[in-house]
Amino acid sequence: MLDAAHVWVPDVDHNRGVNDRHAVLSREHANAYLGSWEALRSGKAASVIQAVLTLIHLGELGDQDARKIAHDGEISAEYWLQIRLTFAGIKPKFFPPVAFVACGAQELPSKSGWICGHRVYKYKGE
Repeated sequence: MLDAAHVWVPDVDHNRGVNDRHAVLSREHANAYLGSWEALRSGKAASVIQAVLTLIHLGELGDQDARKIAHDGEISAEYWLQIRLTFAGIKPKFFPPVAFVACGAQELPSKSGWICGHRVYKYKGE
């Protein structure tokens, strides 16, 4: 069984954060993982981001966490998830990808917006 103390996500396409497309998690971690809109709507997002940036500044996060979180001031959806999990004290764990994004030639009936040349996958890790 997967350890319920962690949020489990596919080990691919993290975009400098944590993959937010699929997860296995306990109810205990649901608010941290699924609470993005509520944090933004309530105004709590600003204090969550500030708290995590303070931890980075004080050196209380490991180098790997700090590299993921402190970069160019850009906050992608995956980065925002990493911030929320860090704030909640939840460390993600990873499992092998369960699917991949197929590339297309942008011809009908392809719906893929990715042209990958000779590859049939979007990322090398897939």
